[in-house]
Amino acid sequence: MLYLVGFFFIILLYLIYNPHNFSGIYYHCMLLGNIFMLLGYVCRIIPTIYYNRGCAKFDLDQYEDAIREFDNAIFFNPKFSFAYYRRGIAKGTLGFYTEAINDLDKAITLVPDKYMFYLYRAESKRSLNQYEDAIDDYNKAIGLTSNVADVYYYRGSARFDLGQYIEAIQDYDKAISLDPNDANAYHYRGAAKGALGQY
Repeated sequence: MLYLVGFFFIILLYLIYNPHNFSGIYYHCMLLGNIFMLLGYVCRIIPTIYYNRGCAKFDLDQYEDAIREFDNAIFFNPKFSFAYYRRGIAKGTLGFYTEAINDLDKAITLVPDKYMFYLYRAESKRSLNQYEDAIDDYNKAIGLTSNVADVYYYRGSARFDLGQYIEAIQDYDKAISLDPNDANAYHYRGAAKGALGQY
């Protein structure tokens, strides 16, 4: 919108100072139109460049550098939901769980239908011992996708932490049915059964 206003402002100035030069107006309109299209393209591509750099640094375990790259992506595009999401994961990995939750809140506000946003927010809440809130987020994630083993495994772990062993076993059962090779789900299902005296 700002580009459009600038475009018409420049045309108005040109008309004021050159009221009889219509061929010049056409030429300058075309030139300015191309400049504004190029600026629009640059403004769209710059956040993506920073985001991709952040993802690469995250994959190299350079979490603080990744956060700076995601900061830059968000600076150029404040509505870049995946930049908030990945920055939240990086902050959570560094133990900044409250900041991670804030970033994931923003990502969810922008795009509320991504199960992984809820999953990682739940993990940060669980790390702060906010188990009930974490379970609410796991439930929301399951409402968006019912075939991802990790969501059931982590919800089961939150229920295990609350001593809800029967519910935890049900979640571990579901996780195992979706991913029969999940060794952790077998281990913690066994621990939950042990806590109930089911040896």
